[in-house]
Amino acid sequence: MAVTAAKSVMAFRVLTMAVDLCRLTTRTMNVNAGHERTSKARIIHQIQLIRGITDFWNWLQNGAGQKTVDILIRIALILFFSAVGWTVLASLIENRLASDIHGRPLPSARTRTLLTLFRNALAVIISTITIMIVLSEIGVNIAPLLAGAGALGLAISFGSQTLVKDIITGVFIQFENGMNTGDLVTIGPLTGTVERMSIRSVGVRQDTGAYHIIPWSSITTFANFVRGIGSVVANYDVDRHEDADKANQALKDAVAELMENEEIRGLIIGEPNFAGIVGLSNTAFTLRVSFTTLPLKQWTVRFALDSQVKKHFDLAGVRAPVQTYQVLPAPGATPAEPLPPGEPTL
Repeated sequence: MAVTAAKSVMAFRVLTMAVDLCRLTTRTMNVNAGHERTSKARIIHQIQLIRGITDFWNWLQNGAGQKTVDILIRIALILFFSAVGWTVLASLIENRLASDIHGRPLPSARTRTLLTLFRNALAVIISTITIMIVLSEIGVNIAPLLAGAGALGLAISFGSQTLVKDIITGVFIQFENGMNTGDLVTIGPLTGTVERMSIRSVGVRQDTGAYHIIPWSSITTFANFVRGIGSVVANYDVDRHEDADKANQALKDAVAELMENEEIRGLIIGEPNFAGIVGLSNTAFTLRVSFTTLPLKQWTVRFALDSQVKKHFDLAGVRAPVQTYQVLPAPGATPAEPLPPGEPTL
């Protein structure tokens, strides 16, 4: 039906063009003698044009022309509907990823990551299906292509087991919501921010600016610092000869002043936990205080805490441990003479 309608429209256009050409020829015959040569050239050109249109029309009437037109129309429709389908689906995904002007909450990082991966996979699927259908319409037998693609895929699966493992591991990590774009993670010896996630690898940028591409299959364990809460466990060594109660009180005073800072207090969940003395050595004892913070805010809290502890330890005269050495002479050896005043010592 669509082909018949197209032929009817084309026939109407051809007839319209023929009528217009006849009118133009009639007007051309009425020009004055000064333009006779130009008029003859125009008439010849119009005759050639009419002959070309006639030949094209005759070609459309035979089987080869009709078949070619039918194929071109079907290919155009296939490409049109493929483009429309991709545009609609991509627009829906982009609308879901874009900022919401109506005040509704933005999608989570996991949702954004999954939608981006889905968009890329969708582009590959639509492109592949469209190419296969177009080849079939042209007359190419796609059955051997599909069989060859299956055999090639099987060969690749045996020869590229790491690639298959990358894809499977990446899919499971995504569905388990292990990490998302923008998360701060530690993967092996690397700590950085996740900037890109694909179905095969993850891109992590360190604070030094170095960008690392890590295949999913090489990740056995990783730490994510953006899951729920952060934690600060601060240990401070104090000289063994200092008064433990005085040092502990200085630590509490430092924490109290820290909690008075509204900006820092907003980053802390709950109250600080004082553990007291948690370690003892020949030269020092260790005091510990811990906090629960918002995700990624533990370093901000720790830096502010260190500043307050330094201030209050200095005010209270609490000393840090100093490494000392005692040198004992060997049995029967003459003791070394003391160094002159002002001489440097180790």
